[in-house]
Amino acid sequence: MNQATIFDIQRASLVDGPGIRTTVFFKGCNLKCKWCHNPESQSAQKQMMYYKDKCTGCGKCANICPAKAIKMKNKLPRIDRSACIHCFCCQEFCPKGAMRVGRSAFAKLLERG
Repeated sequence: MNQATIFDIQRASLVDGPGIRTTVFFKGCNLKCKWCHNPESQSAQKQMMYYKDKCTGCGKCANICPAKAIKMKNKLPRIDRSACIHCFCCQEFCPKGAMRVGRSAFAKLLERG
């Protein structure tokens, strides 16, 4: 069975054309377009996703990161993806869910109930 990893689902999207739609973002795109708005989708590996709209700037993610891959700048976390060791500790300690691991479509469906 083939499986795809989804890293985001946007509901009521109005971008890129008329009408309201649900947009599903998959991991593992190999096109590498220069104008890509989602470069985090290019790797098929699990990786930390950052949702700015949920972030309170508390800095817990930067404080807990054993690799020091997260630095706070202007009260927002910046992830050095080349330094990240994929331990995903930041997800565990983020109180608002702003740091989340890209996960499979099945896991997202189970989460929604």
